Amino acid sequence: HAPLYDMDIPAFLTAAEAYPPPANADGTQMRFSYGTAGFRTVGTTLRSTVFRCGALAAIRSRVTGRACGIVITASHNPEADNGVKLVDCTGGMLPPTWEADAEALANAPDAEAMRAVIEKLLVLDEPAEKLHPPPPAGK
Repeated sequence: HAPLYDMDIPAFLTAAEAYPPPANADGTQMRFSYGTAGFRTVGTTLRSTVFRCGALAAIRSRVTGRACGIVITASHNPEADNGVKLVDCTGGMLPPTWEADAEALANAPDAEAMRAVIEKLLVLDEPAEKLHPPPPAGK
């Protein structure tokens, strides 16, 4: 794999400033939980989470060597059932450890907390072949 800093982490952190985590009515940072359906809540509160999921999908793709997808729920869903979900390179859900990292990144209160999650993930080596071998040639 390429060196840890093949991702321009400072540029990502600078761009993330435009998408701060939303605040609750009392001024505390809103917290998000990642479950089977991904992050689900009122769509207008997901700007920072969707932005950060983009980075997470790119990192997951780098770590596995295969594409990782992002799903945004359809607009016909009730407002409180909007969300974003990552689809792993196997076509299934993210591994549980990555769900926890998705939460950590989505809920990171500042640039240093985001940097810590990103650097932790960028050093992983999880080739997709170990997760889900490709089908035999010609099938």
